[in-house]
Amino acid sequence: MMKVNTKRIFIVTFSVVFLVLIITSNTLFSNQKILMSNADLTSKEYYSLSVECGLKLSFDDYIMICSVVQGETAGADLYWSELVAEVIKNRLLSKDFPNTIYDILTQPNQFDAIENYYNGIEINAITYQAVTNVFSNKDYLTSHRLKGATYYCNPDILSPSIVEWFNSNLTMTYDAYYTSNGYTYHHVFYK
Repeated sequence: MMKVNTKRIFIVTFSVVFLVLIITSNTLFSNQKILMSNADLTSKEYYSLSVECGLKLSFDDYIMICSVVQGETAGADLYWSELVAEVIKNRLLSKDFPNTIYDILTQPNQFDAIENYYNGIEINAITYQAVTNVFSNKDYLTSHRLKGATYYCNPDILSPSIVEWFNSNLTMTYDAYYTSNGYTYHHVFYK
């Protein structure tokens, strides 16, 4: 009896969908491009997404980011999802944070939603689009709003002492609200 490798089927299927999305979304802007390279398919599917400063994301990095954004935003709209993705990108580009997506997303007490990556959370099309928008360097809904923010928090659910730490040690760059199904989400962004 043949064993079906569902993870490999998912990755290959998603890769094709992702490639079609990239091609159809006309992602060539000025000198910035999304570069998709398909190398050594016999050992592992590998794709890279070019980011600023010559950095590249592997396909695994991309899925890891999408999983975290999906969990952090609860599958919210494109705008809200781009805000969270941009914080991750800003950390990748900052000298104050680790230089790999894995290390950024698994830092203690930073992105609790990293568990979604390991638990196989279902990622919606909005999240895929938001992460692609932010990491492909094209102009997107939230471009330039965060002004380099590398942190965010929801002050409505944190203890006053934690909110005070954010306000005392960081500079607020953006205050955002999002309402869905009668609940208003609130995040304050800092650098």
